[in-house]
Amino acid sequence: MIIILSLVMQKKFALDHVLQHFLWVGELYGLCYDRQKLMKKLLNKKKDDMSRNIQELKNIVAKLRDPDGGCPLGSETIL
Repeated sequence: MIIILSLVMQKKFALDHVLQHFLWVGELYGLCYDRQKLMKKLLNKKKDDMSRNIQELKNIVAKLRDPDGGCPLGSETIL
């Protein structure tokens, strides 16, 4: 996952590729996420600070999880 996010920050992969990767990760971990919120966060990241950005992206996905195991309103369930 870190490699793919790094390549996106270097503009070697399109944002859609990253979102597709999060879908795949979500299938493994049953994540709930808000796709628009994730895209907005990704687009606002600065390319020159990749390692911090990658950690922030991980934190964003973690925050979007519902601790009760359900999904918040307006998000997609990935199973």
